[in-house]
Amino acid sequence: YAHQASRTLLDLVEAALHTGRSEQARTHALAARDAGLPDISPRLALLTHGALAMTATDPTEADENYHHAETHPAAATFPFELARIR
Repeated sequence: YAHQASRTLLDLVEAALHTGRSEQARTHALAARDAGLPDISPRLALLTHGALAMTATDPTEADENYHHAETHPAAATFPFELARIR
């Protein structure tokens, strides 16, 4: 476990998206999901669903992940992360 990986999830996804590397951003978001980050903590669940929403190519999937992030019971506890996702 490398604690830096989870702390930089949105940073890496956003940087990849803003530099035209959408496939790499999506791969990183899927890796976070597949590694079980949403099960580790509420913050990581929020970040992972946000990253999945930002990188989704299917509008329905994006909406579902944005909704999941915004309505997460702990979302209000992480206002900075929530604002970045919004």
